[in-house]
Amino acid sequence: LDPVISYLLVQQQARMALATGDPVRVTRAMSLYGCQCAMLEPYSAEGDRALRVAREAVQQAGPYERGALALATGMTHFFRSEYDVAFRHGLEAEAILRGECRGVQWELAGTHLLLLGVYQWMGRWRELGAQLLEYLRVASQRGDLYGAASMSLSYGGFPGLADGDVDRAAAFIGTYRARYSPDNRYMQDAFEIISHGYVGLYRNTPRE
Repeated sequence: LDPVISYLLVQQQARMALATGDPVRVTRAMSLYGCQCAMLEPYSAEGDRALRVAREAVQQAGPYERGALALATGMTHFFRSEYDVAFRHGLEAEAILRGECRGVQWELAGTHLLLLGVYQWMGRWRELGAQLLEYLRVASQRGDLYGAASMSLSYGGFPGLADGDVDRAAAFIGTYRARYSPDNRYMQDAFEIISHGYVGLYRNTPRE
C-alpha cells in the first residue's frame, strides 16, 4: 500500500477500536498505530499517546496483545535510534510470542527483523550472522517463506561482510529469492536492492 493510504487505514482502525472500548481491539489497534506514527515521525506525540493507551488497555488483554505491544514499542525505539531499549523490547516480544502464543509466524518474523536490525546498527555483525542462521532454521522448519525471505534479503550479506568474504555475502542474500513469484513486486525486492548496495559499498562499486 501507499504509505499515506496505509497510515490513514491504520488511523481509521484505531478510531474504530476506541469506539468499541474492547481492550483487545484497543491494544492491537493502538499498538500498530503508535508504531506507524513513529515510522513516519520518530518522536510523534500522537504515536506516544497511542502507545500509552495501549499500555493501559493491555492490562485487560491477553498474551498476544502483550507481545504485539512489546514489538510496537521496540520498533518505536528503533526508529528513534535507541537501540538498547529497542533490543530489550524485542526480546520481550519474542519471549511472549514464542512461549505463550500460537500461529504468530508473521509477528515473530517482524520481531526477528527488529532484533537483526539492532545488531546491524550497533555493529554487532557476527552476532547478527549467528542469530540470522538460527532464525532462518526455525522459519524453514515452520514453512515460513515470508520470514525466511525477508530476513535473508534484508540481512543475508552481513555474515559474509563480517568475515571479509564479499562473494559469500552477495550469494547468501538471494538464498530464498527463487522460491517466490518473480511476476510481482514485493517489499522484499527493496530489501534485496539495499543489501546488494551494502555489498557494493564494501567492494567500492556502489553503482552496481
